[in-house]
Amino acid sequence: MAFLTALALVAAAPGTLVAQATRNEALDELFKPRQRGFLGADGAASVSLPGDRTLWVFGDTIVGTLRNGKKEGPMVRNSIAIVDSKQGV
Repeated sequence: MAFLTALALVAAAPGTLVAQATRNEALDELFKPRQRGFLGADGAASVSLPGDRTLWVFGDTIVGTLRNGKKEGPMVRNSIAIVDSKQGV
């Protein structure tokens, strides 16, 4: 899963928008594949919070264990996470 950070969104011509983005390595690391716990989700959105924190809101979320490349565990409809950037990411 690659996360991109938008650098600029400018009007290039009437009715046309051009965006530039770069890969965000810190977020890639935060959501890297793992063997247990948060295994993935869709419908991700983020909101900045006071104190260098970010609220992440997800749609369908898989929580469980990864065994032999197969995700085992329940899928919940909605989940949230709060990331404190003072903690490293």
